[in-house]
Amino acid sequence: MPDPERTRLARQERLARQERLASDQAGGPGPAARRARTEGLLRRDAILAERIQRAAARAGRPVVEVPAAPDWGQIAAAIEAALAPALREVPRLAAGQALSAQRRRENAVAVRQGRLWAAAEGLAELPSYPFACECGTSGCRAVMRVTPDAYESRAASQTLILHKASPTR
Repeated sequence: MPDPERTRLARQERLARQERLASDQAGGPGPAARRARTEGLLRRDAILAERIQRAAARAGRPVVEVPAAPDWGQIAAAIEAALAPALREVPRLAAGQALSAQRRRENAVAVRQGRLWAAAEGLAELPSYPFACECGTSGCRAVMRVTPDAYESRAASQTLILHKASPTR
């Protein structure tokens, strides 16, 4: 279960960050309305987090907490450790067209999530982030760090292949 104090501090930090952003933006609702909205979102987040944690505990599922100042390497390692047993049990996609199509879908979801995040945060430009190679080779870990716009521009005309194809492909 999460540490209530850490959760409270994370909520306070989020509220302070939201207030800083709001004070930098001109127009829109006043500070009191923005603060009330943010406080409502924080209450909602706390309720959702508690429900998710209880459901995971009932189902015997792991929960990986992300603190207010996360160490993303540690978070990734905790997620990999939590998922490793389940991943050993599931069948893998066969290399080739099915795996290539799956990577393309995953990249498209990354674009959509990035755009939703940018809209929610009021970002004018999306940052670059990694998109997976769509070669369809099992175990390929090649990525290209570009903006969603750059990915979509390239993906519109060709599959994202980040290495030279071998003669057998």
